Amino acid sequence: MFNQRYLKSGLSGGVVALYSNRIIQGLASGLLGLFLPVFLFQKYESINLVLLFYFFCYFLYLLFSAPGAMLASKLTFKKALIVSVFGGAAYFLCFHLMDYNVILFSVLAIVAITWDRILYWVPYHSDFAKFTDKE
Repeated sequence: MFNQRYLKSGLSGGVVALYSNRIIQGLASGLLGLFLPVFLFQKYESINLVLLFYFFCYFLYLLFSAPGAMLASKLTFKKALIVSVFGGAAYFLCFHLMDYNVILFSVLAIVAITWDRILYWVPYHSDFAKFTDKE
């Protein structure tokens, strides 16, 4: 049914690949994102530090979105999407290593998720616009 409805439809292969990626990534990050604030609260022992962590994650993304777009265009969007995966993997690896040094791996996690976001979202939206039907 999936093959009939989506793979043999008018959607280009690029759009199907982008949507498939978002479904898999959204499911994984949704499941993990449900417990991440609790995990961080256990590590930091302060709700204010958890909120500060999220604040810096999104503030740095806002700050570096434009330079990240320029970097992604120099790398080519395909390579930027591939490189962004390593930022996402490093983000989750930092949580695994937080037992050794909470502050160090919190800072590295913030840097890694910023790297992931700036090299993923701009190429994703550009490729989405490129692969969709212009009509």
